[in-house]
Amino acid sequence: MVPIDKRRLDEFEGRLLAEIVRIHEGLEGHAWADESANNQAQVMEGGLEEKIICRARAHPMTPAFLASLARFRW
Repeated sequence: MVPIDKRRLDEFEGRLLAEIVRIHEGLEGHAWADESANNQAQVMEGGLEEKIICRARAHPMTPAFLASLARFRW
Protein backbone atom coordinates (compact mmCIF):
# COMPACT_ATOMS: atom_id res chain seq x y z
CA MET A 1 0.00 0.00 0.00
CA VAL A 2 1.29 3.47 -0.92
CA PRO A 3 1.41 5.93 2.00
CA ILE A 4 -0.74 9.03 1.63
CA ASP A 5 1.19 12.27 1.22
CA LYS A 6 -0.69 14.63 3.58
CA ARG A 7 0.53 17.76 1.81
CA ARG A 8 -0.63 16.52 -1.59
CA LEU A 9 -3.97 15.45 -0.10
CA ASP A 10 -4.40 18.94 1.41
CA GLU A 11 -3.57 20.52 -1.96
CA PHE A 12 -6.07 18.29 -3.73
CA GLU A 13 -8.81 18.96 -1.18
CA GLY A 14 -8.16 22.72 -1.43
CA ARG A 15 -8.52 22.60 -5.21
CA LEU A 16 -11.62 20.43 -4.91
CA LEU A 17 -13.18 22.86 -2.43
CA ALA A 18 -12.39 25.82 -4.70
CA GLU A 19 -14.01 24.02 -7.64
CA ILE A 20 -17.10 23.21 -5.59
CA VAL A 21 -17.37 26.87 -4.56
CA ARG A 22 -17.07 27.86 -8.23
CA ILE A 23 -19.83 25.44 -9.25
CA HIS A 24 -22.05 26.48 -6.34
CA GLU A 25 -21.63 30.17 -7.19
CA GLY A 26 -22.39 29.41 -10.84
CA LEU A 27 -25.61 27.65 -9.90
CA GLU A 28 -26.63 30.58 -7.68
CA GLY A 29 -25.78 33.03 -10.46
CA HIS A 30 -23.52 35.24 -8.33
CA ALA A 31 -20.34 35.14 -6.28
CA TRP A 32 -20.56 34.86 -2.51
CA ALA A 33 -20.20 38.30 -0.98
CA ASP A 34 -18.30 37.34 2.16
CA GLU A 35 -16.03 40.31 2.85
CA SER A 36 -13.91 38.42 5.38
CA ALA A 37 -13.13 35.60 2.94
CA ASN A 38 -12.45 38.04 0.12
CA ASN A 39 -10.16 40.18 2.31
CA GLN A 40 -8.20 37.14 3.52
CA ALA A 41 -7.59 36.07 -0.07
CA GLN A 42 -6.55 39.57 -1.19
CA VAL A 43 -3.90 40.05 1.50
CA MET A 44 -2.52 36.51 1.25
CA GLU A 45 0.93 36.00 -0.23
CA GLY A 46 1.05 33.77 -3.27
CA GLY A 47 -0.39 33.35 -6.70
CA LEU A 48 -3.92 33.31 -8.00
CA GLU A 49 -4.49 29.63 -7.23
CA GLU A 50 -3.48 30.06 -3.58
CA LYS A 51 -5.76 33.10 -3.27
CA ILE A 52 -8.72 31.22 -4.77
CA ILE A 53 -8.19 28.28 -2.41
CA CYS A 54 -7.80 30.64 0.57
CA ARG A 55 -11.09 32.34 -0.33
CA ALA A 56 -12.87 28.99 -0.65
CA ARG A 57 -11.55 27.78 2.70
CA ALA A 58 -12.48 31.03 4.46
CA HIS A 59 -16.15 30.98 3.48
CA PRO A 60 -18.67 29.96 6.12
CA MET A 61 -20.24 26.63 5.33
CA THR A 62 -24.00 27.10 4.88
CA PRO A 63 -26.36 24.10 4.96
CA ALA A 64 -26.88 24.37 1.17
CA PHE A 65 -23.13 24.43 0.59
CA LEU A 66 -22.55 21.46 2.90
CA ALA A 67 -25.21 19.51 0.98
CA SER A 68 -23.38 20.30 -2.27
CA LEU A 69 -20.08 19.29 -0.73
CA ALA A 70 -21.52 15.97 0.46
CA ARG A 71 -22.44 15.08 -3.12
CA PHE A 72 -18.79 15.50 -4.21
CA ARG A 73 -17.27 13.39 -1.42
CA TRP A 74 -15.85 10.01 -2.33
